[in-house]
Formats: sequence, structure tokens, C-alpha cells
Amino acid sequence: MSTHYPAGYSRLRDRITIDPARLDQEVMDHPTLIMEVCEMVADAAELRDRAINDLDYLKAQTRREIRSNSEKRISNDDVEAAMVLDKDIGKAIENIEQAKRVIGMWNGLLEAFRAKGSSMKRLGELMHAGYTASSSVLKTPREHLHDARQESDDTPRRRRTV
Repeated sequence: MSTHYPAGYSRLRDRITIDPARLDQEVMDHPTLIMEVCEMVADAAELRDRAINDLDYLKAQTRREIRSNSEKRISNDDVEAAMVLDKDIGKAIENIEQAKRVIGMWNGLLEAFRAKGSSMKRLGELMHAGYTASSSVLKTPREHLHDARQESDDTPRRRRTV
């Protein structure tokens, strides 16, 4: 089974990783990202609820059709058995299961963003205390370029002779 991601999921999932060199921007963007994921959870829950309502309506309609098409009285068990075989009801159940899966994906992403918030706080505290596993991770490209230029300036050069 191939994995199909809801619209916007991959873009937001890619924002889970913390870029220490952009920690200030990460912190500022974080509340907006959390809100966006919360909205997606709410939208997915609304789709699930609609799918459940559609199934309930379809079941009621199918029960009525089964009973009206029968010349004799049909037991509730026979009606339920006939409904299990109904293709439209089967499709409606699949829609509910898909909607539940999408909610699970969005909830998982929401939990990851909450964990990211805690991790950013800890990372900021470590940086403030002067402790990082690798100071080069925190350097900007401009700082790396500056360091490279300084190293090349410190290296003795040969004089060209003509």
C-alpha cells in the first residue's frame, strides 16, 4: 500500500527539524506552525464526522429499501447481514477509516511540533550556557566563509618569480 499524504502534510513535516543556525526564526515561526497543524486536525475531524453522518444516513436508507422491497417481515439480523454486503456502505466505512488515518497523521505531527518546542527551549538554554556539541553547526555561511578566508590568510604563500 502506497502512502498518500494529505495536502500540506509533507511541507509541514519538513519543518519538524530544528535548524540551530536559524533558531531565532524557528522560535518565531513555531506558534504559527502549531496553529496551522491544529487547523488541519480540526478539518480532518470534520471530514471524519461528515463521513460518519453519511454512513448513518446510508444505513438508514438501505434499511428502508431492504424492508420495503421484501414481501415478508425481515428480522433485524437479516437486515444487518444484507447491509454488510452493500457496496456503498462498504465504501462509506472505508472513507471513515481513511479519515481516521488522516487524523492520526495530523495528531502525530502536532505532537512532533510540541516536542520541537520543548527541544528548541532546551537548545536555546544550552546555547545561552555556551554549551553546544559542535560550534560549527551554529555558524552562518558568512561566518564559515570568514573563517576560511582567515585560514587562507594565515597560510604562508610562495612568491611568484618571473
